[in-house]
Amino acid sequence: MGIRKSLPNIVTLGNLFLGYFAIIMAIQGRFNFAAWLIFCASFLDGLDGLTARLTNQSSEFGAELDSFSDVISFGLAPSILIYMSSLQQYGLAGMLFGFLLVAASVIRLVKFNISHHGKSYLVGLVVPASALLLISFHFYASYYHSALITGPVYFGLITICSIMMLSTIPYRRVPVIPLYGNRHQFLCWTSLLVIMGLLIWKPKLMLLPFMIIYLFTGPVE
Repeated sequence: MGIRKSLPNIVTLGNLFLGYFAIIMAIQGRFNFAAWLIFCASFLDGLDGLTARLTNQSSEFGAELDSFSDVISFGLAPSILIYMSSLQQYGLAGMLFGFLLVAASVIRLVKFNISHHGKSYLVGLVVPASALLLISFHFYASYYHSALITGPVYFGLITICSIMMLSTIPYRRVPVIPLYGNRHQFLCWTSLLVIMGLLIWKPKLMLLPFMIIYLFTGPVE
């Protein structure tokens, strides 16, 4: 019973560990590995909520732990990765842009914690999505167009992510799809499996367009 009660928090701590590990790898110059760790942390971030629902162990403590873990894995870790790989040469400007990402992530999570109750939608771009957008660009540029990895490009991406996180633009929540049901649910599962297949097939290429599409779903709707 004790393990079942703690399982969602254990998953969350796994997310936190991967964020911490990513920071160390970024400091050591292993940027691609750090990006993969952040990518894996995003799966655990989704898994902890699912685990809490399946075990009926949702709690205020778990919600707060999740937020603090997200700050490390999806705010601080991407910031350090980008700073160490591309922004150091810009001195104070590079440091301030790196801090902007962390500050926007913290503010976004605080706003979520105090105002999300009862809402059927999310206000502003979620912090894990911001991190995934940034690392998806890192994947694409590192493996296909390394000339794109420049300070000005990251200045722009950080600015966009920060503005969208702090905006009041509504984003749809990720729906929980039942295992059985009507044709609509079948199409949802089919679409989900196709997306997962494409990401498994070529994650370094396919993640970026998916994240760009998600970024624009809020403003377009």
